[in-house]
Amino acid sequence: MSVVKKLFISILILFISLSICFAESDFEKYLKQQVQEFNAFKEERDKEFTNFLKQQWVEFNSFKGMKRDETPKPIQKPIIKIVKPKPVVKPKQVTKPKPVSKPKPKPVVIKKIEIPKPKVKPPVVVKPKPLPKTIVQKQDKFNKKIINYFGIKTLFLFDRKYFGLKLANVNNDSISKFWQMASTGDYEPLITEIKNVKKKLLLNDWAVYELVDRLSQEISNDENIKVLFSWFLMNKMGYQTKVGYINNKIYLLMPSQQPIYEITYFKFDGIKYYAVNTYDNKNFIKSLYTYKKNYPNADLKLNLALNNMPIINEVPGEKQLSFKYKGKEYSFKVKYNNNYVRFFKKYPQTDIGIYFNADASNDVKETLLNDLKPIVVNKTEQEAVNILLRFVQTAFDYKTDQQQFGYEKYLLPDETIYYPYSDCEDRSVLFAYLVRNLLGLEVVGLDFPGHVSTAVHFKGNVAGDSFMFNGKKYVIADPTYINATIGMTMPKYKNVKPKFIPLKTL
Repeated sequence: MSVVKKLFISILILFISLSICFAESDFEKYLKQQVQEFNAFKEERDKEFTNFLKQQWVEFNSFKGMKRDETPKPIQKPIIKIVKPKPVVKPKQVTKPKPVSKPKPKPVVIKKIEIPKPKVKPPVVVKPKPLPKTIVQKQDKFNKKIINYFGIKTLFLFDRKYFGLKLANVNNDSISKFWQMASTGDYEPLITEIKNVKKKLLLNDWAVYELVDRLSQEISNDENIKVLFSWFLMNKMGYQTKVGYINNKIYLLMPSQQPIYEITYFKFDGIKYYAVNTYDNKNFIKSLYTYKKNYPNADLKLNLALNNMPIINEVPGEKQLSFKYKGKEYSFKVKYNNNYVRFFKKYPQTDIGIYFNADASNDVKETLLNDLKPIVVNKTEQEAVNILLRFVQTAFDYKTDQQQFGYEKYLLPDETIYYPYSDCEDRSVLFAYLVRNLLGLEVVGLDFPGHVSTAVHFKGNVAGDSFMFNGKKYVIADPTYINATIGMTMPKYKNVKPKFIPLKTL
């Protein structure tokens, strides 16, 4: 190769190398510019919102919490008395001509149901996520807190500036200053870990709010500061959240995709905002001062659906249950998860369909389903459903929610086992869960005025009171009508058409 050629190739390689270097340099500059522009936008957004909060707030009147159904439920449990038949006196034998023999009818073959095995999710233990190096380098800026969320421990980092805060006065100016302070802190590691925990533990939106409320308790003992910090975090996570104040107390206001019953709400542009931090005490707020504009890009409404039960630590409780069917007595111990009971004590009361479509704990699956399975196996569909009906009707003591809690409260399977009493909707939810998970049959909820029941779609033709829903026949099966079998409706609702509560396919 000639010297000229070698020189040309060397110059070409050098030119390409320099081009790559400059290209990388330009790319790095581009990335830096993008980050700066994003940070500038974030700061500008918070700056604008801070200034907006300083403006005059408006007083809004509230609406009293909605009630599901004003129709009173039966105070005494409805029951069918089982009357023993009188002994039949045999008449004197009379000689009769022998009957003409007829051909014997062919035996009817009844298809027996196969019980699907219950799916049991193993409990998941979530370990604290290792901190990224970038955060470890700045760890002196943070307070590290290990938060116990229903038995699951996770490490969270809090900017130190969030601790020891106080509000001299409760007004729009002090709330604006809080937002300014919070938005200039290093909150990103906290938000990131909340999102990680949400994903790992299958938390729905209310469970996320509960977690945020728990985190807010770490920074202050002051109720108003805790509410403001929850407001800040929920907005930063994209949830549409407002605050309002009256008489030196701050309230958290959030819209929901489903109705929330029994708590105060306010309307802004036709959207209901529920005072979620009044749920514990059911306090009614006549009015408060708040603002109309939402934080930019925070447009998520709470979704209360329980498509997945949250993965929380199993703390099993135990209860003895017994019932009789056709003269035979059955008795067994059933476990439930105390942590689910704790979690749902503060869960908002919402549409009954959410309870019908919810799951149960592993404890319930491993005990109740396994105890009932051998009792219904190899039985016909009708017989198996009647056994489950008798179990739910008679294994639990009856009281209305008003008698037991002082307000309406729908129960999930773990709660029905835990609490000493249950009423119609609780039993219907449990019965539907058992029929679907043990027998694999389709169930629909029936919402009568003052009463909730169920109906079952059988594969064969079954006699009794029934309804047509989505082109299929559903025969009534009432878990509250004591001693009733499939097809029997309480006399009070015999001629009443219910609303149907559809259940998702398992």
